[in-house]
Amino acid sequence: MTSGTTLFLLLLLFCGGPTTGNALQTVTETYVPTVKPGECPKVTFSGVCPDDPSPSKDCESDFECPGDQKCCPFPCDVMSCF
Repeated sequence: MTSGTTLFLLLLLFCGGPTTGNALQTVTETYVPTVKPGECPKVTFSGVCPDDPSPSKDCESDFECPGDQKCCPFPCDVMSCF
């Protein structure tokens, strides 16, 4: 092996060659909890649900609600910020 080839291989080894950046990249994932502190109100229901088969969903998780509000289940498969 010539000294030029050896030098080239050493440069690739120490500098990372074409993989520079990829080998050193780190992936950072941010964990976002889906539940805010607090409790949903207790709701008693003695009525009849409407015939509409599609439930109303204003939200699916607490973090879709503004401020300190929580996404709470209500009768008839309704989810709403409260």
